[in-house]
Amino acid sequence: MRNYRLAVILILLFITSIAVQAFNNDISRRLEFKQINSLNGLPNDEVQKVFQDREGFMWFATRYGLCKYDGYQVTTIQSDVYNPDLLTSNNIRCLGDDADHNLWIGTFEGTNVLNKATGIVRKGSEIKASNGNVSSILVSRDNTVGVSYDTCLYRYNVEADSLEVVIDDGIDQLFFGPENELFEDSDGDIWIGSW
Repeated sequence: MRNYRLAVILILLFITSIAVQAFNNDISRRLEFKQINSLNGLPNDEVQKVFQDREGFMWFATRYGLCKYDGYQVTTIQSDVYNPDLLTSNNIRCLGDDADHNLWIGTFEGTNVLNKATGIVRKGSEIKASNGNVSSILVSRDNTVGVSYDTCLYRYNVEADSLEVVIDDGIDQLFFGPENELFEDSDGDIWIGSW
C-alpha cells in the first residue's frame, strides 16, 4: 500500500513538472522584445525613468532629454541650439501625468509641465516653483500633483497656478531627506521614502 502511494505521488510530480515546463516554454515563445536605444531614437542609452501615461504612450527620462515612444517611433523633447530654453534642464529625473493632459517633468534644475495636447512646455518659474533638483513627482488618484525637491515637498494649487510648500526642511528635517520618492497606496495614503 505504501509503495502504491509513493508511485502515485511520483507519477503526479512527474506529470506536473512536464506541464510546468511546457507552459513556461509556450510563454517564452510568445514574448517579443523590442530594444529602443541611441541607435534608433534615444539621445543616449542612459534611461533614468520609464513612464507610461494615461493615453498609453511610453516616456523615457534621459540625461539628454525627454523621449516619447508611440509604438512606432521616438520623439525627443530637449533644449538645443534651436530651442535653448525649452526645458529647465535636459537631465530628466522623474515624470507624472495628470487628468488635464499635462506631463509633469522633474529635472535636476526644476519642474516643467508639458501640455500634451498643444505641445507647449511651461517652466517652473511660470508656476512659481523654485529651481532645484526634483527627485519625485506623484499625481494622486484625486489629481493632486505633488512635487518633491531636495529640501521640500510641494503641492500644485490649480486655482493659484502655483506650487505651495507642504513640507519644508527647516521645519521637518527629521522626516525629509535630499532624495525622496512619493507613492500612493491602494487606500489613497501618500508615502514618502527619504534617504
